[in-house]
Amino acid sequence: MFDLQPNFSSQSASPMTIRPDQPGQKPEPVTPRETAMYTADLVESLRKIALKQDQPLLAHLLELAAVEAKSLARDQDQDTRLPE
Repeated sequence: MFDLQPNFSSQSASPMTIRPDQPGQKPEPVTPRETAMYTADLVESLRKIALKQDQPLLAHLLELAAVEAKSLARDQDQDTRLPE
């Protein structure tokens, strides 16, 4: 019916992704930038669904959310980590 798989860019990662480090070490936390890019990808996928369902207002609002998420991603310092 719908392709619900987000179109992940090479720079985004799922906030649920566990990055394997050295055996026995804690996984590296996901950055706020990565979280914002993941959110942008998800919202963009939802926007496409809204367009296919002839829901232009919803699609527009989702587009605004995607723009905001991308803006946040650009503003984030790549070395900033989420608190554990």
